[in-house]
Amino acid sequence: MGTLCIIPARGGSKAIPKKNIVTVGGKPLIGYVIETILESEAFNRVVLSTDSEEIAEVVSSRYPAIEIPFIRPQEFARDEVSLVYVVKHAVEYLENQNSYYDLVFSIQPTSPLIRPETIKLAVRLMEKTHCDSVVTITKIIHFHPFRAYKYDNETSRISPLTEYTTESYQQKQDRPEAYGMTGAIFGRKRSLLNYWNGKNFALGDNVKGIVVSQEESLDIDTPFDMKVFEGLVILRGMKA
Repeated sequence: MGTLCIIPARGGSKAIPKKNIVTVGGKPLIGYVIETILESEAFNRVVLSTDSEEIAEVVSSRYPAIEIPFIRPQEFARDEVSLVYVVKHAVEYLENQNSYYDLVFSIQPTSPLIRPETIKLAVRLMEKTHCDSVVTITKIIHFHPFRAYKYDNETSRISPLTEYTTESYQQKQDRPEAYGMTGAIFGRKRSLLNYWNGKNFALGDNVKGIVVSQEESLDIDTPFDMKVFEGLVILRGMKA
């Protein structure tokens, strides 16, 4: 038994075509996370799950240490398919090859600023506390839940999203701190996948959080996000 890392990289990005292999600073976007994972030396095995032959070719040619034991079936590559399906498919495929792991992590290639220290901390936290799962979280600063509203497209009317939404003025320090999952790292006990109901994130009851900075929580989802990352690469001289 041991610790498995799965890098999920779908080829069908619409907002940014071929997002995972867009060249930034002289290397594909996915390369930043791959290099960080390898630097962390936190896993017994690192596997790429992709539905794209092109992504597989880019990764295999540049990062031979990353295993690509399969091309992900199209049924697990649609927009609406949960990440948990992708992880479950990869785990079950490897188990059919007689490879078993008790801790399973997924790290998104769209989180290029995640640090090796964060990855190591996430793995150590699971091993030390025996919790069900570990996720990366970041403090919500600009859009606190107490300031969240629903919007009606037809009438332009807004209304409170929850019972906690309030119109009363509050200083930031008067609001309870709130955190959101960044999506960069999900670590789970393998056993959780056996009982997954298909509706949640398969995280169990005892979920631990690793707090990361706004910068480290950057998720490349839109062209604007990509511009932000490109600017940071230039500013910090992160080119290959």
